[in-house]
Amino acid sequence: MTIAQTIVLLGHLFHEVSIFQHAPGLAHRLIERAKQGGSDEEILQWCFSVGRKPSDDEVYVWNEFMRKRGWNDEVSETLKRRKQEAGMADRSDIQTAFQFIDADEGRLPKNNHG
Repeated sequence: MTIAQTIVLLGHLFHEVSIFQHAPGLAHRLIERAKQGGSDEEILQWCFSVGRKPSDDEVYVWNEFMRKRGWNDEVSETLKRRKQEAGMADRSDIQTAFQFIDADEGRLPKNNHG
């Protein structure tokens, strides 16, 4: 899956939870840009052109934040609802948004849950 596809998917799955609260409208613009297609590098450069390029430390902090998104936070209820809608309510191994995407795309086999 490309970055553009992931952006569109995240936008559809968790649209009611904005990770762009500091920049109203940016999430919508990013989703619309991703729908236009293009390489991951093109999407990334577009992001830098309308925003700014983060430092390595900022990237690390952001990645750690997103890696845990949905686990005991304000996205948890949305994740629970999405799991129910996808027929994965019994999947206790799915605790984050990224785990949900992995399971939905077959990268987190059902036999791995407890």
